[in-house]
Amino acid sequence: MNLLRVAPLLLSAAGLWGCAGQGGPARYYRQRESPKFPLVTPLLHIDDTMDFKELRSVREDVADLARRRVAAGDGVEAVAVYFRDLNLGPWFGVNEREPFIPASLLKVPIMMVLFKKAEEEAPELLKMRITSDIDYSKDTDQGLERDQQVQPGKTYTIEELVALMVVHSDNRAHELLLDFLDRGDFKHLFEDLSLPPPDIRGQESYLSARNYATFFRILYNASYLSRSASNRVLELLSRSSYEEGLVAGLPPGTKVAHKFGIRTYDDKPDLHLHDCGIVYRPGMPYLLCVMTRGRSRPAQADVIRSIAALVYGAAVERGGRKEARP
Repeated sequence: MNLLRVAPLLLSAAGLWGCAGQGGPARYYRQRESPKFPLVTPLLHIDDTMDFKELRSVREDVADLARRRVAAGDGVEAVAVYFRDLNLGPWFGVNEREPFIPASLLKVPIMMVLFKKAEEEAPELLKMRITSDIDYSKDTDQGLERDQQVQPGKTYTIEELVALMVVHSDNRAHELLLDFLDRGDFKHLFEDLSLPPPDIRGQESYLSARNYATFFRILYNASYLSRSASNRVLELLSRSSYEEGLVAGLPPGTKVAHKFGIRTYDDKPDLHLHDCGIVYRPGMPYLLCVMTRGRSRPAQADVIRSIAALVYGAAVERGGRKEARP
């Protein structure tokens, strides 16, 4: 799809965050919002982003929070954050290039590759059916309800498996889709984005918060999948049943399209816990990715929650909105 054929909407960056620097505000040309696809807003063209001075204080607050939690010694050993205002463009990072094991975060690009294949080559792909004939007797218990995970001997469509994989992070659905997926297509997605292709199972591969955020940016901008497919993917991610991280730090009812990832080890206490996604704050949707490494899942989840609350509160203040903080 040639996005440049659509009449652009000029957005000025002299908005919620304010700006500094010479030459005036940055300019963003987007397609007009569509009621049919409310979760995406395709980006057509970007002029250079200026230096947003008001964003610096938010970054300093987030960096200070991360430093204090690591210094507290309560099980949090490393924190990385990547933030981007998806309408106006300014971003900040804290340790945003530090590598972490993505684990279940890779279920998002797997889903994207399947939707891309359906768009370009096989429209019937998402309706294809697979029977679950895998032996699940040695499964690690994910604590999921029966209807939240694949059941042995039952037949599912590809789209049903994708939903289980990203909404409930079901590893059984993940395994079935890995057997079905063309690994070359998965690798090509990363290469197209100039990212090093990780191990598709995400066990000992590494990605930074900044690099991983790229997937949510191209979903929001509908620059990899069509608007229809991008909106569908984000709708599935907005149904995520994980509520210990970003969601816990936001006002009840805030729409968030996100994916969490967790990597544990049988022989050591090291734990990677992440939550990344798009927060659809009214008037200013933004991308927030928080990655952590440590030895305490509750403490790491609390760091993610605290950063989500801090960033949302800063967005409310910059926007002049009198909204209650969580």
